[in-house]
Amino acid sequence: MNTELASVVARLEDFLAKYLADADRLGISISAGELAAAIDEAIHRCRDKSPSAPAGESVEAFFLDGISAALVEERQGVCEKQKNADGEEVYLAVSDEVWVQCLAALRESVGKLL
Repeated sequence: MNTELASVVARLEDFLAKYLADADRLGISISAGELAAAIDEAIHRCRDKSPSAPAGESVEAFFLDGISAALVEERQGVCEKQKNADGEEVYLAVSDEVWVQCLAALRESVGKLL
């Protein structure tokens, strides 16, 4: 994993840690498998631009769906340097491809978050 990608993944780990602390404070139990599935859903949303059917109507399912949606939205705060048509370097939100790579790397680190 390159250095830039690693720093984004570390930021996402911190982002998820806050969600997990909120879940704990609210008495919501989240397993590694459920968290991995929420990240998979974020990857799906990034690729297909639409959410899957909700995983259920429980508080946990609602919370996990919120994590997926937040991970998709978090992309807007992560920029990469690109050259425009005039050859100038500009900062733009990371591409879907890069964001999917970041989410896939985040999924691999689920075990250390719980």
